[in-house]
Amino acid sequence: MAKNSIILLTSTAGQLNVTGPAVKFAGYFGYSRGIGTVSFAINNFTGRIFIEVSLATNPLETPTYTDWFPIWLEGLNPYVQFPLDPNSPTGIIGDSGNYAYTFQGNLVWVRARVDRSYITLPILSDLGTVQQILLNY
Repeated sequence: MAKNSIILLTSTAGQLNVTGPAVKFAGYFGYSRGIGTVSFAINNFTGRIFIEVSLATNPLETPTYTDWFPIWLEGLNPYVQFPLDPNSPTGIIGDSGNYAYTFQGNLVWVRARVDRSYITLPILSDLGTVQQILLNY
């Protein structure tokens, strides 16, 4: 299978919650064991990043919640929450840097989602940004 590099999400500057567009993954092209690596480039970011996948033939035409489910990239949660260590962020209040995670499956579509709806601070303006999320498979 040829390697593909795709941008799942561009800068989230000025946005709290963002869902990127759906992109075709290995299962769409008939490969049963797609291996993907996602890279998060973040700057002083606080929030959760989900990588969601779908087995639906065309989730764009049927965008129900049940078309999409999260991939567990690490730990016990269906997301990666930044800062990884709240007591020692790599940025001022959030994490900065590049983080990579690998997953595998017979998956047809993939997308990235940033969620900060769980944060209850009165001022949400300084929660940093996701600069870019890349997928390579």
